[in-house]
Amino acid sequence: MKIIKLKEIQWIENCYVRLSLCFFMGNPINLFIYGSSGDQATTGPEESSLEPAIKLLIGLISFFLLIFGKRFFFHELKYRNLLVWLITILVLCSTAWSGAPDITLRRSILLLGATIFGTYFSCRFSFKQQITFLAWAFGAIALMSFMIGAFVPSYGVMRGVHQGAWRGVYLHKNMLGIQMSLSTIFFLAATSSNCMKRYRGLLMFFLAISLFLVIASQSTTNIVASFALITAFLAFRILRLKMDFLIPVVLLAILFLGISLMLLLPQTEALFNVFGKDTTLTGRDELWYYLWELIKERPFFGYGYEAFWKDSNNYSLLWQLIGWSAPHAHNGLLEVFLSIGFVGGLIYLSTFALTFLKSIRLIRIAQGYEYFFPALFLLHVIFTNATENNVLSSDGAWVLYVWACMIPIALTRSNIFEEHVRVIDR
Repeated sequence: MKIIKLKEIQWIENCYVRLSLCFFMGNPINLFIYGSSGDQATTGPEESSLEPAIKLLIGLISFFLLIFGKRFFFHELKYRNLLVWLITILVLCSTAWSGAPDITLRRSILLLGATIFGTYFSCRFSFKQQITFLAWAFGAIALMSFMIGAFVPSYGVMRGVHQGAWRGVYLHKNMLGIQMSLSTIFFLAATSSNCMKRYRGLLMFFLAISLFLVIASQSTTNIVASFALITAFLAFRILRLKMDFLIPVVLLAILFLGISLMLLLPQTEALFNVFGKDTTLTGRDELWYYLWELIKERPFFGYGYEAFWKDSNNYSLLWQLIGWSAPHAHNGLLEVFLSIGFVGGLIYLSTFALTFLKSIRLIRIAQGYEYFFPALFLLHVIFTNATENNVLSSDGAWVLYVWACMIPIALTRSNIFEEHVRVIDR
């Protein structure tokens, strides 16, 4: 009887994790509330109370699950890199100097909840369990987005400026493009892995849907990012050859690819004309120039988390200078500098660099292509945040970033890797 109860508890917990991941990565709540017109719609925690309430509930439940399993949790902490928590703490502290403290406080609490859930997800389950949960979540979001776009186009397909572009369960086509480009590379790694080979047919089905949705979103950045990530996936396979002299070659090739995409492509008039773009990235280069000047006015701790765009004293002159109403920095790193300054930006870059080096090490010592995903996810962050902003957001992107940062350091040490896997993959 005791065993049955334990299995029931584990089943409930697994369902909770699956549903929470789906909710963070993409849910149609705001779409059905605000997206009936088919036009571009934006909303935030202060306009919609249902989504933030659910996020807070998930964070609270995850906190109590961590406390309930504190013996296991604190034992696992010694294998984790907790530097990512400094970013969350700094975001919370930014309420003190924010120009819109009420907004900063509410949104920083949501980020705290996402950080707690990401920590719980990383510490509570083995890597292979995590990949299984992610496959379930990515597949559910892709399927929902496809169904809404195909059968409820008044919600799932945009009208107006972005006529005909799919947005799935999201409020904007670029949000669908970001999520589906990540979903595409995840399912590519999963279908190549032996740990999920009995579901390979289903995984390939979700891979096809994800790739279709990237193209249907008509998001130039994410179409290019998807093919760049596929190239990176093929490059990472070279690391499995155990030829040390190839490592710098592969890393330099990936770096060159990223620099080429982010710097050279915007200068290529003909290619951008194919996608209906101009060489100014729809005015973003001018936006970035003026934002950089504003960052230098408050360089150390910034304007407060998500406060810059809520204080008209900050953005009113900026909008006049650029000639359009930019809702955010259209660049993830610039948004970090705006929110928490160079102090927070340097902490973020440190966590990113350490995590990327660790993920490359993981590729080399671990068996299975599912171990490619952390490194591919970090490359996805670079590509998509070159022209968009989803770095410090209380959604799936931040949950996955916390998860990637907190992948056990033990998994990157070949001498104890197998032992650690045997313990946690029970």
